[in-house]
Amino acid sequence: MSSFGDYIKNFSPSWFAAVMGTGVFATSTYLLSFGNPIMLLLAHFIAALNFIMFFVILVPWTARWIFYPKNALADFLHPIRSNFYVTFGVGMLALSTNFFVVEKIPYVGLAFWVAGTIEVIVNAFVYMFFVFFNRSIKLEDINPSIFIMTTGLFLIWGAGRAAVPYMSDLGLEILNITFDFTFGTAFFLYIGFQTIWLHRYILSAPLKSSRMPLFWINLGPIGAALSALLSPPVIVEFKDIALFFASLFWGYGIWWFTLSLATTIYYAKRISIPYKTAWWAFTFPLGAYIIGTYYYAQQKNYGTLIYFDLAMYITLFILWTITAVLTLYHIIKGTIKEKQIIE
Repeated sequence: MSSFGDYIKNFSPSWFAAVMGTGVFATSTYLLSFGNPIMLLLAHFIAALNFIMFFVILVPWTARWIFYPKNALADFLHPIRSNFYVTFGVGMLALSTNFFVVEKIPYVGLAFWVAGTIEVIVNAFVYMFFVFFNRSIKLEDINPSIFIMTTGLFLIWGAGRAAVPYMSDLGLEILNITFDFTFGTAFFLYIGFQTIWLHRYILSAPLKSSRMPLFWINLGPIGAALSALLSPPVIVEFKDIALFFASLFWGYGIWWFTLSLATTIYYAKRISIPYKTAWWAFTFPLGAYIIGTYYYAQQKNYGTLIYFDLAMYITLFILWTITAVLTLYHIIKGTIKEKQIIE
């Protein structure tokens, strides 16, 4: 009983990253299926699996806040774990796209979108409050997980595009105000965080091997920003401006994708990448960029870009499968230590 209590006490806030990664895997599979029945069936299966995963993870996450609130709150002062609390909200936003796009059950999608939006916005204030007063953060603690919050803020718009047809006039006005607030906040925070991260990346020691998968998170806010910029009403009312900024984000994403792939190969051959649940960072950022590239290719009429998108999707398919299998294997063996998940 005590071991179970310790498990709940130390339950990591990063587990919802699995929901994020599985959610974009389902949505990207559906978008790139082009009517293929096998891929459509796979998309529906993954979306259903993700729905179940969310509630399985929600139980110990909630229990920790009920029975060990001090431990849960203390994570906001941890230089690494604090970055992952927002995965709860971003996971719900990813689930909303599963119901909007894949399952075509819009009101369930809307419920997840509203809940995810509230959590991400609240977290943005709470997280930064603790960051401003946290003097234990060192330069070497900085890693791409700081971008998860900006990813969520961008994704509010990117995922919310599907909610537009189900809003009243008042709802649309509130929606647009929310979009303006979250996109503006995400944009300037992204620029600030990007400067801090590049400073650390160049001048400090490389990421620990256990944190290497977090390198892929660089793609997360880029993919989410693409989905936001290429969503109505922006792409309708400000098409030229939206496409201009989308081109900047997409081009920068190519650089980070290539660098992430090269860095992963380097670590795998020269150092090591020991399994931890941080491996789920391989999945969501890449999936977000794949979805963003899909919308970008449509708006720019770049037919050949779909082949590149499919190549990235194959990479995602491999990374998600390996990560899911290893996660299940270590859960069954009981070798996942919650305290060490993202240390």
